[in-house]
Amino acid sequence: MFDIGYSNQAEKFLKKADKILAKRLINKVDELKNTPIIHDTKIIN
Repeated sequence: MFDIGYSNQAEKFLKKADKILAKRLINKVDELKNTPIIHDTKIIN
């Protein structure tokens, strides 16, 4: 599990963004915080 911090620019964007979009973005970041590597991720060198 990781700690997540948002920059001032990111916070301003989320406040101005559509509420549904902001909620989807925050939920996805929280999901990635708990499981950082998605099972179908491909590593490219």
